[in-house]
Amino acid sequence: MQKLFNKQYFSTVSLLTVVSLVMYMFAAVLLVRVQAAAITSASDTMSRLEVSVVDVEHTIVFTPTTAINQDDGVQITIDSAFGDASLDVADYSISQAAGGTPCASWTENAYVPANDVIQFECDTVGAAGTGAITIAITTDLDNPGSAGSYAFTIETYDLGADTNFAGGDDTLEDSGAAGVAIVDDDTVNVTGYINEFLTFDIDTADTNVDCDAAGGASPCDSHSGVTDSAGYVVSLGLLDPTDAAVNDSGDAGVLHQDGNTGTINYIWFDTSTNATSGVAVTVLSYVGENDVDGTPTNTVSALEGPGTDEIRSVDAGDTVISDGSGLYGIAFAADDTGTNTVNSGSAATIAADYDQDAAAEFGRVPSDTGGGSPLTIFSSTGALDGSRVQFEVAADPDASDGAGTYTDELTFVATATF
Repeated sequence: MQKLFNKQYFSTVSLLTVVSLVMYMFAAVLLVRVQAAAITSASDTMSRLEVSVVDVEHTIVFTPTTAINQDDGVQITIDSAFGDASLDVADYSISQAAGGTPCASWTENAYVPANDVIQFECDTVGAAGTGAITIAITTDLDNPGSAGSYAFTIETYDLGADTNFAGGDDTLEDSGAAGVAIVDDDTVNVTGYINEFLTFDIDTADTNVDCDAAGGASPCDSHSGVTDSAGYVVSLGLLDPTDAAVNDSGDAGVLHQDGNTGTINYIWFDTSTNATSGVAVTVLSYVGENDVDGTPTNTVSALEGPGTDEIRSVDAGDTVISDGSGLYGIAFAADDTGTNTVNSGSAATIAADYDQDAAAEFGRVPSDTGGGSPLTIFSSTGALDGSRVQFEVAADPDASDGAGTYTDELTFVATATF
């Protein structure tokens, strides 16, 4: 009986010893994990936070507390709610920033979906890196289907004598986590609208000043030598068939009918539009009737004088107005280094008939009463942002033109195509 008791007692003691040993070993493991250092500054920047978005990019950054040495490992445990069946080594990478001796060479272990971990092993001889570690996941990781908070566990290990994760002698060094938020929708649509617009303004002053047909404030004057608030007027001054000069915009010291001398005005056009197919600016005369011609069918206008006298418009583009030619016309002020500017984008295109190839060449002025059609003087093929274009007017009589006042009225129309 005593022997049996002793045997049972021994068995009981042995069992307690085994249980105690197992509990001690378990406690030892727990102790290692509890004593692991906490990583710092852990974050995961994602390209999208919306539920169920596929192929989301992750940039996980953390700073290890324990230096990363040769044969140390970094492990990221992905929350199982993230779809990751297609993830492989081509989809993620690791790097370490300056600090200590950074690990510059890593082995990337093949991803195993069953355990949801990404593992990297440092291969740099003499590494003792303390700098921040960046892990980039570029594709094949899909967001969970439910909104909520999720975490990516981050751990670093001493991989032991076998120098890899597979040997079972790994010692946990640092641990932590990077939390992310998955939301029902991570986008906000911002809307607005723009109406079609076209602004068009004509000036006969160098500055952009709004003048009206009834007059307008200075400097809306008929020429630079007077303050008459005449509005949109180009006074060509004394047209003398006996001198050698052709009166032209920009000419200074010209004698005008009011007895003053001054510079002849240019015509300036200010245009802005968001028309995708551009804008065209045309000219048409409402005065010229070509009295000398005797018929209203001629399609060019004229500066109409007393009776049947007139200074007729040139009848084709690039026509030279010379002394005694008895002609008048308009043109882009190329020979005066004319202005054709925009705030941004492409400047207006000057029509060929009005773009001077040589000095003193001008384009024709079509006549409405003579049956003429408006002619395009400049245009664009797209939007014009703050366009400013400078045109000049020129005229010279011939010896048969009688004394008196010669006038024409030009109408400019801007048409945008949206």
